[in-house]
Amino acid sequence: MNKLSIKNTVFALVILFVKIGIAQQNVTYNGKTLKPAEVIETQIGNTGETFSFYISEIDMSPYGDWAKRLDELRRKGKEPSADERPRPLSLQLSVDFKRRFKFPITPEDSVYISFSHIKEGIEENEFNEIEISKMNKAMENNDVSSLKTQKVDIEKEAQNIAKLMQEGKISPEEALKKIEALTKPMMDELDNIPMMNQESSEYKNNRPTYSILFGDSPSDTESWPFEGTLHIETFNANRLVAYFKGRHYVECTDVKRANDLSKPCEKVETGLYPEHKVLRIEAVYLKIDTKFKDFLDNRQ
Repeated sequence: MNKLSIKNTVFALVILFVKIGIAQQNVTYNGKTLKPAEVIETQIGNTGETFSFYISEIDMSPYGDWAKRLDELRRKGKEPSADERPRPLSLQLSVDFKRRFKFPITPEDSVYISFSHIKEGIEENEFNEIEISKMNKAMENNDVSSLKTQKVDIEKEAQNIAKLMQEGKISPEEALKKIEALTKPMMDELDNIPMMNQESSEYKNNRPTYSILFGDSPSDTESWPFEGTLHIETFNANRLVAYFKGRHYVECTDVKRANDLSKPCEKVETGLYPEHKVLRIEAVYLKIDTKFKDFLDNRQ
């Protein structure tokens, strides 16, 4: 084999390895594709009900190369310039199945999840507000004026008991007995109020949920998908293939725009929370097809 043939063969092998490397990581968020990432981590939670995935072009952790470089600069009394600071793209995905899920997930039993953690939080807040409203209504329907008077009297007498104990005139045990006797009538009255005998309701959601956060450092924004469907096609100890199609809101992360009196980052009201304004709301498409650098299975 002549030198030219060897050269061509080596070149072809290099191209092949590059293609294989690219094929191992294909993560695209609304048209922005992450470059070969320093961090690709996945974990399964200890109950086997959750998993999380994190990818970042640059390792920004306290143990990464950037942290070491920053530490070296500061030891020399320097601070990095804006141009020196890494500005990676990153993506976080977490899924809560609300039950122990089948692992691995194969294309034959792929999973679709259509409820976001954001919507779950909104639903929980609405539920709690209704419960508080019920309690306030129950309070209005019961005469608790005597309880308020008792509370003031108990506080005064408790201060006197505490003073006697501090002066050594009664022991801590005696002070405790006096306070218990003092508060017993009020506690008995509270037990007789109907609302106090009702079991308090707690918000419960049995639907699987997803949470997605896309960090775009070059444009100083964060994107939060809040509605749409996550399709998990493949998930095993080596690889995740998933797709998301829906809507997200985009927020600014830089201090300059946040402190701008013209509020350039508060252009659109989301309607998700009271007075919640963001840079924009738009359709979003996410594709994940990547192998992991680190995989941790915490199931017990």
